[in-house]
Amino acid sequence: MAMLHDSRGTGRSDHGLDTVRVGVVQSFARLWLTPRLAALEGTPPDLRIEMEIDNAHMALSDARIAIRLGRGGWPNVVSEPLFDEGLQPFACQKIAVELGPDPAARDLLRYPLIHDASEAGWRRWLTAQALVYHPKGSDRTFGGHDLALIAAASGMGIALARKPYGSEQHERLGLVSVHPAVVDNVERFHIVTRSGARHGAIERLIQRLQSQARQS
Repeated sequence: MAMLHDSRGTGRSDHGLDTVRVGVVQSFARLWLTPRLAALEGTPPDLRIEMEIDNAHMALSDARIAIRLGRGGWPNVVSEPLFDEGLQPFACQKIAVELGPDPAARDLLRYPLIHDASEAGWRRWLTAQALVYHPKGSDRTFGGHDLALIAAASGMGIALARKPYGSEQHERLGLVSVHPAVVDNVERFHIVTRSGARHGAIERLIQRLQSQARQS
């Protein structure tokens, strides 16, 4: 099969598979997409997926889709939610032991809060516990969910795990829950395609993405 038509004029693939480019942020590529790449390409492979680390407004085409974080409803594109997320505080074993088995939400504020790109998640979680977030100089912000989890695992503070996104990583890092409350994340990852008819290879990939999301 030839590579799908792309606005960059890539020509024909040398591996004989339909190639779909997927624009993603780095943390999504590391935490979710790459571990599922083999399943998404099929058994035996009938697709070739090429990840492009790109911004949220990359050009879309018959051969290029995006996975974008937000509330959806972007103009001039079609967006389909991939999965819902729950926000729950996680930390390393040392902090968990210090907090004890049943800490109050207020007790977590004794430690630095680790933010994933913005303060919005922690503000939402604390509001749900009838608390107000007051930034501290010891709080830290990291430009990706994977980096926030690594920082929490190193003992730098408490991070909000985004479940199921990143769940496999926080398990590998030995992070543990330090409070049972889970709050819905208002933002979700969406599969974003251009409007109009979609090539069969795009449809197959979307079905597989949705299937993998249901298994997350």
